[in-house]
Amino acid sequence: MASEVVLMPVESSDLLAIILVTVVSFLFSNLDNLILAIVSLGSRPDKPLPVQLGMVSAAVLVLLVSLLALAIGRTIDAGLLGYLGLAPIGIGLYTLFYSGRMVQVTGGEVVPAKSGSSWAIWLATTTLLFANSGDTLALLLPLLAESNTTSAMMVVVTFVGCAVIWAVIARLLSQQPLLVRKLQD
Repeated sequence: MASEVVLMPVESSDLLAIILVTVVSFLFSNLDNLILAIVSLGSRPDKPLPVQLGMVSAAVLVLLVSLLALAIGRTIDAGLLGYLGLAPIGIGLYTLFYSGRMVQVTGGEVVPAKSGSSWAIWLATTTLLFANSGDTLALLLPLLAESNTTSAMMVVVTFVGCAVIWAVIARLLSQQPLLVRKLQD
């Protein structure tokens, strides 16, 4: 017997509250990701799209992990969520800094090139920001767990919308001359 998804009617004031809680949760748990994205965009001004897509991809990955955790039966101990980022953050940092070719500069020093494939930049950004999203998972899991189907759908749509807006804000901030100078120093 197939289970049927039932959409429960939700009052408009409840929807507004769900949207507000989701937006506030997103903002407070993703300020650090915004800073990381601005740094990534500042170091690769010629390829902003892979970084922005990486930001949104990381947010979608956080949602998928949250939904998967709930679907498994809510058996994941909340104390284990903090360990999610240890391995991916190392991989993300390595990929971020070494995604391009290595180049020789004056003095014999070898450093990563400022360029890299769009795929490598996207992967580095997604991995780094996902690894940094343990706090977002810790906020999102209970929010989704306590939501009915309609509310959960609103949380998902609002969360993805916030991620897209965050990517646009990161791009706009990375184009500010004063901020760019600070990032280059």
